[in-house]
Amino acid sequence: MYNILLLLLTILIVVGSLGAETAVEPSGKKHRGKLALEKTTWVFRTETAKTIALDNLAYVRFDRQPTPTPKAPLRWLLRLPGGQHVTGNLRRVDETKVAFVTSWGQTVTVARARAVGIEQADDSLIVATDDFESSLMGWQIQGKPTLQHDLPFFGKSSLRLDASKQTATRIWKPGVRTGVVRLFVRTMESPAKSPRAIEILTDPKRAAPPTLKIAAGAYECVNLKKPYGRLKTTQAWRAFSAEAGNGRLRIFVDDTCLGETTFTPEEAIVGIRIIAGDARLWIDELSATRRVARLHWPRAVKDQDMLWLENGEQFFGPLASANSEYATLAAKFGNRKVSWARMRGIQFAQKKQTAISGEWDITFRPGPGFPVDRVRATLVRWNGDSLMISHEIFGELALGRDRLDTIRPAAK
Repeated sequence: MYNILLLLLTILIVVGSLGAETAVEPSGKKHRGKLALEKTTWVFRTETAKTIALDNLAYVRFDRQPTPTPKAPLRWLLRLPGGQHVTGNLRRVDETKVAFVTSWGQTVTVARARAVGIEQADDSLIVATDDFESSLMGWQIQGKPTLQHDLPFFGKSSLRLDASKQTATRIWKPGVRTGVVRLFVRTMESPAKSPRAIEILTDPKRAAPPTLKIAAGAYECVNLKKPYGRLKTTQAWRAFSAEAGNGRLRIFVDDTCLGETTFTPEEAIVGIRIIAGDARLWIDELSATRRVARLHWPRAVKDQDMLWLENGEQFFGPLASANSEYATLAAKFGNRKVSWARMRGIQFAQKKQTAISGEWDITFRPGPGFPVDRVRATLVRWNGDSLMISHEIFGELALGRDRLDTIRPAAK
């Protein structure tokens, strides 16, 4: 009887701690509990039934949970006044505005006068990308995999492989010695006899390339020194990544590392091969990026736009436009185009800017494998397990508890 009671108590403790938050007072004292709205006041209810006003706390930190798949590719940061930034996908920049898709899938148009700039995400520069919207140029194809409009992750189409012996191979230069290869993958469950696979191609070539195998309802790694088990497949889009650096290569599905192996300084990731089995496999939004040394965001210039290059060099002049491939500066003797392969970011001329209002600084995870984003907003309410917030630019949006990181009072 004693053992049964002890087991029940343990279960209650574990269940009660799931999805809880930690409140930290300015003194450093910590409390476990939940963030709650009482009538019109936000409070923190501790596990000991104590109620603390939220504005009397230094911050609230949410327990880390598996980060959900984003609703858009995460390639750029949209920088806003007051140190705010959100990760997502750049559509275009023209002479007056920025069109951007956020990690939660919202397309926003922001006046350039209200934005600070655009920066490539995660201290990285683009090496190769493919959105699978128009053609398979650049791919080596066997067995006729095709672009299909049935299940795109983002945009209008994705690459579908649906027959045994179909393969799609993409090679790029320069190779990625330190960086990440990302794509989104979706599977169709069936009693497939032959596995599907994503192979990482390296230079020097490995006899057995590091591989994510998809078979028997699970993802698992092969040809790695340290495989870390299996992850159940779902009929939903998942984020795949292969991360090279610090002497190792690691393969992830979403936040879960499924294996790692040694990766020497002489090695580089130079491509990827998708292999079909007997069941359908969809691929979308490929990107290969290389990490660069972290530099501080440059000091603003009042009346000049600026292109910020890899080595820290800066090009000044009126920015005519930008898209996902390059930025164009208008110059006296002709326009100057600079590719994102060379460019860290774009800073807009910092004329008089209006601060973005909000009572709380909120950090949250945009997607698996990315640093947190930061916005200043007003807390509205809980809607189930999502915190509804109101932002001056994005309007009312829902942040799931599994994405939230911290909430703290905004600096006055």
